[in-house]
Amino acid sequence: MKRTFLLVLLLATACADRPEQPIVSQFFSSSRLRDNTALGNFSLVSFDPGTEGIVVDFNITGVSAERPLPLNVNVPAQASVADLSLSNVGAVPEVQKQATELVTKEVTVSAPVKQPDGQTVRKTLILTMQRAVLKDHPDLTGRWVITAIKN
Repeated sequence: MKRTFLLVLLLATACADRPEQPIVSQFFSSSRLRDNTALGNFSLVSFDPGTEGIVVDFNITGVSAERPLPLNVNVPAQASVADLSLSNVGAVPEVQKQATELVTKEVTVSAPVKQPDGQTVRKTLILTMQRAVLKDHPDLTGRWVITAIKN
């Protein structure tokens, strides 16, 4: 009985959606539809169906540990990530005046990709996700933003 319970618990945990699932799903859906307005709310990149193909289904096969790095507001790309990440928080003190860091993680997915020529090829894709964290206001944590994708 105890062994059966542990097996069921293990299977339920293995089959549970990962917290990254919704944003990755929204990313591939918005990219497939070329919905740049939707993508602009949570991503700095897209997966162009005309050149890279279409992802309809995917499995998250791994998520790296989160790594913090200090925000350098003089690097426009970092400032853009911080602004987009914190845009859902409401009244945020100016990022430039805050002790802010960007937290980064990589999400690895395996997906059948329908190529522009009609062939379907299984690919492993790595999405980089970042979010801003205000050290002086730990309750003001930004949302995850997709900042890169590579094969």
